[in-house]
Amino acid sequence: MYSIIFCGVGGQGILTLGGLTGKAFIMKGYEVRLSEVHGLSQRGGSVVVHLRAGKSVFSPLIPINTADAIVSLEAVETIRYIDYISPNGLILMNKMIIPPSVLNVSLPKINEIISSIKTLGLK
Repeated sequence: MYSIIFCGVGGQGILTLGGLTGKAFIMKGYEVRLSEVHGLSQRGGSVVVHLRAGKSVFSPLIPINTADAIVSLEAVETIRYIDYISPNGLILMNKMIIPPSVLNVSLPKINEIISSIKTLGLK
């Protein structure tokens, strides 16, 4: 079973990326389940796709601490979904930070985000 979280903000193509990855798994003969959350994505809000592929996949939702990978197109969103990664998981993260449209929001620096990931001992 493969469990992958795709995350970012509205407009980055997270839904497209998840869908294309799912189609690639299907072409290789896997069952695929997808779950999408894209509430305020048109305003730059958080977007996440859960993708599970394997034999006899019953649920698209990935439990906490079990994702094989997080593919994040926005650095702050990596931190939002970091609890999903398994201890042996892989994080593929864009270092870009996209400020939200809400004013006066304090965002971490990219060095702080990378440091927090490294303290978890992840790849």
